[in-house]
Amino acid sequence: MPHGTRALFFQGSEASGLSISPATPDSSALLTCAGSTADADGDSLTELYEWSDASGASLGTGSSLQLDPGTVKPGDALTCTLTATDTDGAAHSASASATVANRDPVVASVT
Repeated sequence: MPHGTRALFFQGSEASGLSISPATPDSSALLTCAGSTADADGDSLTELYEWSDASGASLGTGSSLQLDPGTVKPGDALTCTLTATDTDGAAHSASASATVANRDPVVASVT
């Protein structure tokens, strides 16, 4: 399984891997968390995506998160958690993480 990818298990069924792309985002990247879920009983599932930083503070919900240099900095660890809940109320979560990368400086001109 690729680095940063986690398998999601729900009611004994394995779902496809949960991953964040890009895998090494910079502080202004648009992140996407992708995964899928399945229920062994065939129940319908509700999926909830939640984003947080290393302190556990919420950064947003939904499968995408727009980063902002005013909110995150290089070295910050970000986590996407996907929670699947079936019609009987049974729930299971899986998480994937990515670390904000440092961007190279840019030389505007040489004189």
